[in-house]
Amino acid sequence: MIFRRLHIDGFGVWRDLDLDDLSPGLNVFLAPNEGGKSTLMAFIRAVLFGFKRRNDPRRYEPLRGGKHGGFIEVETDGAIFRVRRTEGASSRGEVEITDALGNAFGEAKLDNLLHHTTETLFENVFAFGLEELQRLDSLQAEDVAGHIYSAGMGAGTTTPIEFRGLLQEAKENLYRPRGKKQAVSRLLAEIEADEEHIQQLQQRPEEYAELVRQERRMQERLRALDAELEQRQLEHDQVLRAQRAWSHYETLLEAEETLETIGIDRRRLQERTETQASATGGEEGDGGRGGVIVDQATMTIDARVDAVELMSRRHRALLTEANKIRGLMASAERLEQLSAAVVERQERARTLRHALFNDLEDLGSQWSLERVRAARTDLAARDEIRQWRERLQRAENEIEGTRARAADANLVYEAMREGREQINRGTLLVSWGLILLAVLLTAVLVPPSARLVSTASVVSVGLLLGLLVSWLHSRGLRQRRSEQNRAAEREAELWQQHEEAKRAYDDAVRAWRAWLGQRNLPTDLSTQGALDLLDRLRQTQAKDQAASEAEAAVSTAKAELQAACMKVLTVFEEIDRPIRELRYDALKMVDPLVTHIRELQAELDDVEEHRERIRRVLDEHASARAAIRALAGDEGFTAFRQRLEAWDPETLARALGDTQARLESARADRNAMAENLGAIREQLRAIEADDELSNLLVARESKRAALARAVEEWASFAVTAALYDEAKRKYEAERQPEVLRLASRYLEMMTDGRYTRVVAPLGENRLEIERAISGERLAPSQLSRGTGEQLYLAMRLALAKVYGAQAAPLPLVCDDILVNFDDDRARATAALLEVYASEGHQILAFTCHRHLVQAFERHAPLAKIQPLPAHG
Repeated sequence: MIFRRLHIDGFGVWRDLDLDDLSPGLNVFLAPNEGGKSTLMAFIRAVLFGFKRRNDPRRYEPLRGGKHGGFIEVETDGAIFRVRRTEGASSRGEVEITDALGNAFGEAKLDNLLHHTTETLFENVFAFGLEELQRLDSLQAEDVAGHIYSAGMGAGTTTPIEFRGLLQEAKENLYRPRGKKQAVSRLLAEIEADEEHIQQLQQRPEEYAELVRQERRMQERLRALDAELEQRQLEHDQVLRAQRAWSHYETLLEAEETLETIGIDRRRLQERTETQASATGGEEGDGGRGGVIVDQATMTIDARVDAVELMSRRHRALLTEANKIRGLMASAERLEQLSAAVVERQERARTLRHALFNDLEDLGSQWSLERVRAARTDLAARDEIRQWRERLQRAENEIEGTRARAADANLVYEAMREGREQINRGTLLVSWGLILLAVLLTAVLVPPSARLVSTASVVSVGLLLGLLVSWLHSRGLRQRRSEQNRAAEREAELWQQHEEAKRAYDDAVRAWRAWLGQRNLPTDLSTQGALDLLDRLRQTQAKDQAASEAEAAVSTAKAELQAACMKVLTVFEEIDRPIRELRYDALKMVDPLVTHIRELQAELDDVEEHRERIRRVLDEHASARAAIRALAGDEGFTAFRQRLEAWDPETLARALGDTQARLESARADRNAMAENLGAIREQLRAIEADDELSNLLVARESKRAALARAVEEWASFAVTAALYDEAKRKYEAERQPEVLRLASRYLEMMTDGRYTRVVAPLGENRLEIERAISGERLAPSQLSRGTGEQLYLAMRLALAKVYGAQAAPLPLVCDDILVNFDDDRARATAALLEVYASEGHQILAFTCHRHLVQAFERHAPLAKIQPLPAHG
C-alpha cells in the first residue's frame, strides 16, 4: 500500500491541508515544534482505524474550523482508493471507501486494504513517535510480540524453560549457591572460600609488578591492532562497495550503449551533466557537500532528458495530437453505434409499415389509410356503441316479454274454455246418475214391507238434490263464461303490445344503421361487430403512429450520424490528415472513417511504444547512476566509476576474499589481544581486592573427601543442564526467527557494526543485543537511550518487513525518531531508511531538526524532502 494523497478538512490545528505529491519511497517533512507533525500522524491513524472517544485529547477536534476528518488516497495492486472518515453518529466516525470510478464500498473493504492489520499493530509498528520508540512494552502487545518471539520450534507438554527449571531444582536439592542447609552447598561454599584464600596466599608482589608491565605492553599492542583493523576494514569496505555497485555499473554501461543506438551520444550526456553540476556550484567528483548537490542536479538532468526530442518531426507531431487521436477512437465507437442505430431504426420502420399494410388488407379494400386515420376510436365512440347495444337489447327483450305474456294469456283462455265444456257435458249426468243409483239400491236393500215408503223418501230427496245441483251448475257456467270473456280481452291486449314492441325494435334498428352511416362505418354491423371493428381500427392507427415515429427516428439518427461524421472529418483536417473523398452518404462514410481512425491509432501506439522504450532506458540509466552515487559516498561518482572501470567480476571476487581474510585475521588478533588484556586486568583486580591470609589447606582436603560422594549425584544434573544450555545457545545462534535476523542486520547498519545481533532468549519474552567485538549480550535496560531507540527502530523495521512479505507492505509513519541519535548513527540510519524504502516500503518521516534534514539530503539523496505549510 502507498499513500498518494492526504487531505484534512479539519483535524486539530490543521484545516484544509492537502499533501498530494507523496513519493512512493522516502518522504521527509520538516516543521517546527508545534508545527502539526504529531497531529498529522494521528490523522493517519484516525482515518484508517477511527477517531478516539469523545473528550479524549487524542481525538483532535478541529481548532480552526472545518468538518472533523478528511481522506487518504491509497494505491494498492495498481488500484487507487479514497478512504474518507468524517464525524458521524459513532464516536469513531463514518468511513467511506470509493475507487477511481466512484464505486462505493463498505467498511470491510478498508479491512481488506489493510490486510486485516489491527489498530494496535499499526500504531506500535507502522505509525510511531519518539514516545513509542523509547518503550519496549509497545512491542510486547499480544499481536505484535507474536511476530518477534515465534521461533518455529515444536514442544511437548513441558516447555524448555520448565525443563531447565526442573534440572535446576534437582541440582538445588543437593546444592544451592547461597543455601546453608544442604550439605553439598555448605561444603562447596567452604571449599570455594578456601580456594580463593589459597590463590591469594600464592600471589606475590613481584607477580603484581610483572602483571602491570604486561598490561602496558598489551595496551600499546592493542592500539596498534586497532589501527590495523581500521585500515583493513576500510580496504574491505572499498572492495565491498565496488562489488555491490558492479551490477549497477553494468546496467549503466548497457543503458549508455542502448542510448547511443537510439541517437544519444554518451559524451553529450556527460557534458550536460557537468554543465548542470557547474551551475549548481559543485563538481561531479566532489566528495563533499558539493558532491551531494551535483548528484541531485545530475538526477534532475537525467529526468529531464525528454524522449520526444529524440524522435522524428512526424512522430512528434503525432504525439502532439495524441489526445485528439484518442478522442477519435471514442468517435469511432460512436460512429459504429450511430450507424447500427440507423440500420436498426430503418428495419423497425419497415417492419411497422409492413404490419400496417397487412392490417389494411385484412380490413378490406373499402378501408384506405386516410379512412382509418379519420375513423373515431376514442372512448366516447365506444360508449355510444354500448348505449346503442343496450337500446337494441331492451327492444328485443320487450318483444320477447310481450310475446311470452300474450302466449300465457292464450293458454289461460283455452284452459277456461275447455273446462267449461267438460263441466257442461258431464256434471248433470253424473249428479242424476248418482240419484238413480241411490233409488235402486234402496229398493233392493230395504225389506219389502218398508220398500215403498223408503223408495218414495229416497226419490223425494234425490229430486231435491238434483234440482239443487242443476241450479248450482247453471250458476257456475255463467261465472266461467264471464271469466273466459275477460281472458280473451286480456289476450288481445297483450298481442297488441307485442306488435308495438316489434315496431319499436324495427325503429331502433333503422336508427342504429343510420348512426353507423353517419360514422362512415358499414351499416350491416352489429353492436359487437362495431366494437370489434373499432378495436382493429385503433390497433391499425397505433401501428400507423408507431411507423411514423420510427421513420422520424430514422431521420434523427441519420442527422446525428451525419453530424458525427462531419465532426470526425473536421478533426482529421485539424491534425493535417484531411479525407476529402469521403463526403457522401453518412452510412457509407462510417466504415472508411473507422478504418482510417484505427490505422491512425495503431500508428500512434507504435510511436508511443518507441517513446516509452527510450524513457525506460533513460530511467534505467538514471537509476544506475543514483545507485552508484549512493555507494560511492564521499569518494564521489566520477572517482568511484573510474575505479570500477579498472575491475572485473573475477578480480573483484578475489580482492574481496583477500580483504575479508585480512580483515578477519586482524579482527582475530585484536580480539585475542583484548581477551589477554582482560585476563591480566582481572588478575590485577583480584590481587588488589583481597590480601587476607588464611590457613585453609588442611581443611580444604578434608572437605573435599566429604563432598566427593554428593558431587557425583549433583554432577549428573549439572552435565544435563550444561548440555541443555549449549543446545539453547546453538539454537539462539542458528535458528533465530526472520524478524530477529532482519533486526540484527538493520541494527548493525545503524550502529556501524558495533552491535551485530538481536537475540530473543529461548522461551523468554525479552530482547538482548550482542556486541560485535566481545560477543557480550546486553539487555535494553543496559543500553544508552540512543542505542535503545535504535534497537526498537530496528525491530519495527524488521516487523514491518516480515509483515509486508506475509500480507502487504504498509507505509511507515514516524515522528522525530532520530532526535537522540548521534551524527554518525543518524547518517547511517538515514541511508538505511532510503534503502528500506527502495525495497518497496513507503516512509513518511517528520522532524523539526534541520541537521537531520541535512543528514537525509547527504545520505539519502532519493528522499523527497518538503516543509509542512504553516497552519496558523
